[in-house]
Amino acid sequence: MVIGLLNKPRMVVEDELEDGTKVPKRTITALFIVPHRDLAYQLQHWIEQITSHLDPQPPLASIAQVLVRGSGKMPEEMVKELKDTPPHIVICTPQAFLEVYKADGGKDALMLDTLSTVVVDELDYLVTTAAAAYHRKRAKELRNIARHPGPTREILDIIYARRKELADNRYIPEEDEDKMYNSTAEWRNDIESEEGIPQLVLSTATMRMHLRDYVFAESKWLNTFAYVKISGDGAPGRRVRVQEDVREEGEAREEDKVPVEKKKSNISHSILVVSDTGVVNVDGAEAAVDIVAAERSEEQESVEEAEDGAEEYYDQSKCLFNPSGFTDG
Repeated sequence: MVIGLLNKPRMVVEDELEDGTKVPKRTITALFIVPHRDLAYQLQHWIEQITSHLDPQPPLASIAQVLVRGSGKMPEEMVKELKDTPPHIVICTPQAFLEVYKADGGKDALMLDTLSTVVVDELDYLVTTAAAAYHRKRAKELRNIARHPGPTREILDIIYARRKELADNRYIPEEDEDKMYNSTAEWRNDIESEEGIPQLVLSTATMRMHLRDYVFAESKWLNTFAYVKISGDGAPGRRVRVQEDVREEGEAREEDKVPVEKKKSNISHSILVVSDTGVVNVDGAEAAVDIVAAERSEEQESVEEAEDGAEEYYDQSKCLFNPSGFTDG
């Protein structure tokens, strides 16, 4: 993931100084949200090791900066550093991001309008969903989530406000006087591309039914007309795009999302070992594997649903970065 983000092209804008002089200024390209500050610093260390072998070596602050609580820096100091030297990648914990966002009034330092990619790691830890199977208990969990949605939800709602707006205002063929589009999918994808809504990458080791339903149906963070699922659980991967059927002229049909692409696709895998002596690719790690479209069986779905009702989903003892308890950095 880090290699991919480092290879993202950076936008350059003109920054006007106090004397009116305009100078080129690079912008923030990617936001990497992680559950704990230890992981944030680990990612920064990897980036430092990779970029240290470049000639000339760029300043680390121009490539990656970390926003975490407990770093000894006040949010206002982090805002100043971001403005003075905008990094290619911002790595942050959710709460620290919100503190910086609010300290800056959400305007300049984080450059949300120039982002091309947002990555959320350990999504199952960062986004709470109602897992209870019983109606009364589920209703209580939903009320708690509504009162305390959590910082990650707040962040994604801010960044993807426009995407949520598009999801709520569907394409109406009768209003398309120039007949520019044949479907909602064409209309939606064209607007997203034109307005530069950033790509969203969600990573999780466990995708329970309640989390999956929230992410793909309720949150509206994703463009459901152009997304890719990659499964790494030992089962065949899945790459499915969905789009809405074209409505007949004069008819107001219900949204009917159907799979329109199920095909084999090759993904080339590489394993990079980053150390103090350099960056090398492991021999034999470049063989391509086929990713084929596959749907979960009904048996798998029923097992997951049963687990959702019986399991306390958020287990603090399982945190890899803080065995004594899971806290936001």
